[in-house]
Amino acid sequence: MRKKINSFVVFMSRTPVIIVLAIIYLVVQTLIAVIVSPLGHDMLRVQTTFSGETFRGIIQSWEKSGLMALYLKHFYLDYFHPVIYSLFLSALLSRGLVMNGLDKKFNLLVLLPFAAGLMDLIENSMHLYLIHNPAEISAGTVLFSGICTTMKWAMAFLVLVGAIVLIVMGLAKKKIIEGTLQ
Repeated sequence: MRKKINSFVVFMSRTPVIIVLAIIYLVVQTLIAVIVSPLGHDMLRVQTTFSGETFRGIIQSWEKSGLMALYLKHFYLDYFHPVIYSLFLSALLSRGLVMNGLDKKFNLLVLLPFAAGLMDLIENSMHLYLIHNPAEISAGTVLFSGICTTMKWAMAFLVLVGAIVLIVMGLAKKKIIEGTLQ
């Protein structure tokens, strides 16, 4: 397993892989944003709420105003999106790990983005389930969905910050080394 992860890190750290994943991520993210833009701030509220009443109110308002179709339409991309951003974040983290020549035991960290992606898939599934089974909207089900959302964003943010820090450190090391060789 470790050999496969180490090989994965080497492959994912390559510039062409990062560029391709960045482009795919940005295209999919933009398409999702365009689809859900008419939903306004309620799009963020429905994801982050821990309140069954708030979730139910938002869903009902979308149904009454005919916006529910847009929310449902975004899932066509949003079930694919966690795979893309997990790969992209993993590639960035791989790049930072490789640039710093860190001990290979740290390569396991590249799995964290996939945990974030899993939380996103659970969140999406919970939302679809609750939309199609409104009687199941409760404090507990919405709390669970909100926790998945919070964990997804926290893990993704921490991985992104960690990757940026590692990449900057790697660039600084390279600059220092190059400066001493001149």
